[in-house]
Amino acid sequence: MIEALAQDVLDAMADAVAVVDASGRVIAANRRFVAAMGSVAALPERLEQPAAFLDVLRLASRSRGTTYGTFRLRGAESERFRCEASLVRPRGDGDALLLVRLVPHATAAQRFVELTRRVHELAAEVARRQRVEEELRRQRSWLEVTLTSIGDAVIATDAHGAVAFMNPVAERLTGWTQAEAAGRPLSEVFRIVHEETREPVESPVERVLAEGVVVGLANHTLLIRRDGSELAIDDSAAPIRNGSGRVQGVVLVFHDVTDQRALSRELHERAVALAEADRRKDEFLAMLAHELRNPLAPMQTGLELLRHGDPQQVEWAQAILERQLRHMARLVDDLLDVSRLTRGKLALQVEPVDLTALVRSATDPCRSFLDARGHQLALRLPSEPLPALADPVRIEQVVMNLLHNAGKFTPPGGTIEVTLRRVGDAAELAVRDDGAGIAAEALASIFELFAQGDQSIARAQGGLGIGLTLVREIVELHFGEVKAASAGPGCGSTFTVRLPLARAAAAPAERAPAATRA
Repeated sequence: MIEALAQDVLDAMADAVAVVDASGRVIAANRRFVAAMGSVAALPERLEQPAAFLDVLRLASRSRGTTYGTFRLRGAESERFRCEASLVRPRGDGDALLLVRLVPHATAAQRFVELTRRVHELAAEVARRQRVEEELRRQRSWLEVTLTSIGDAVIATDAHGAVAFMNPVAERLTGWTQAEAAGRPLSEVFRIVHEETREPVESPVERVLAEGVVVGLANHTLLIRRDGSELAIDDSAAPIRNGSGRVQGVVLVFHDVTDQRALSRELHERAVALAEADRRKDEFLAMLAHELRNPLAPMQTGLELLRHGDPQQVEWAQAILERQLRHMARLVDDLLDVSRLTRGKLALQVEPVDLTALVRSATDPCRSFLDARGHQLALRLPSEPLPALADPVRIEQVVMNLLHNAGKFTPPGGTIEVTLRRVGDAAELAVRDDGAGIAAEALASIFELFAQGDQSIARAQGGLGIGLTLVREIVELHFGEVKAASAGPGCGSTFTVRLPLARAAAAPAERAPAATRA
């Protein structure tokens, strides 16, 4: 069985092969060997140089490699052979056996030529591949330098949506490093939500992988960074295709638009504010025309009475004219003050004053106005003076404007309370009423030029809607502040003014103000 298998192996070889002993006696041979030699007789006798052949066998029996030689068979037209002998079984295991391969010289030469050709082809292929690899390395280096240098963030994924590459900008914006993100699902590294709804936004990579198209990110997209902070971002994702056009990944390019989006919001808010200011201006002009026209009819009536010369009617007419002239003078003065304020031309005549005395004196001109509406005025003023450096005329104007505002927006029979007290190194003036109150949405703009609360009440009671603007500007010119508070419509309102006291007036403790009622 084994001998048959060995013979089959020999016969399967392409060359003439035989197994011989050290004397050249053929132990076994394949068909090609028999055909080449003509018989399996002692091989040395078939050669022109048997001694040289035996030398090759002796060298091969002592060598671990292959020993070569070239021989010619006996005969005038015999062919030259190249002999290759290699040791099969060493002497220590019995008689040495060698494997002898005989290759016709022409065949060997052809094989050499073929081998040389293949070596040259292989060398050319190796050189070509080296050039291609060098070009790929150059392109990869160029691509990496480009992606690293650009200002946009770049993330590349594989065909399964896992992160394969991130440039430094993407690392900075997401909070993930390339090493940390590599191999992770993009949704873990690139978390995006809608700016307004806070709902997750569909990953553009999933759509690109599914459809193979360029996809832009949705508007108002926020990137949730690794530390939980947020960035407004914008841009797109595109497929990465191989040479056959198959999608093998996605490149995602995005950039931080937080500043642009904030600027856009600011511009929108300014546009809304400008439109609101324009609306208020139109309302103001309509109110101004109304306020300037209202005194004309009483003044015309007064002039008619003066023409008749009746002493009683003359006195009444004079009172009408004086009252309407004061009203018009107040309107004009307010307009002039607003003009000076908007142009930065309002100058203060600052001097040492007692705020307690100023507040008390400022309430006197308002009594007739409040009495005519049936209001009760309660004063809670400290018994001590509150020294400050201020313009007395302008501070009185602040108090009077607040009282007129409270009286105008309080139904007849209401109560208006004026409280002045020391709070640390400042004086705090509060004017409270139980009138119409202020809606929450109107509080933020109540001190803006031409702003008025309930327009129906404002038109019924008169006024230009600039009194509170003057209050704020005058108080801020004195390095103070004014605030408005109200629980809502119908709940009254409180206007609080804080003014710095003169340094000598600073006291460590507050004194309770004394209450008086007018």
